Amino acid sequence: MVMQSKTALALNTENLGRGGWLIQSVNLGQWGHEVILHSIFDPDFPDSTHFTLIFSGCLTLVWNADENEVDEHDQEADVIGFDIHDKLNPKKAVITTDLFSLVMTYQELTIQTSG
Repeated sequence: MVMQSKTALALNTENLGRGGWLIQSVNLGQWGHEVILHSIFDPDFPDSTHFTLIFSGCLTLVWNADENEVDEHDQEADVIGFDIHDKLNPKKAVITTDLFSLVMTYQELTIQTSG
């Protein structure tokens, strides 16, 4: 399923605004104008959902790594904070994990899900 999101409604539809989810990888495209988060929702359940968040038209991106928490065995980052400010122009996303935080302004958010 691919869902174009102009509001936080899509995040609530996919239950991404609450509950546990992990980021498996972060990719930058178009020289940082696109930020792609490959993730999994509720990884402890057999019917967990893999999904991708694609932030397009990124104007700013701030990445802060928590250097004290990095372990070579860490394969996924546990999301502990996720705020979308979609009433702003440009829109703003703040994603906080146990390993890093991302703050970005963007134009469009696309959510791709698979079971």
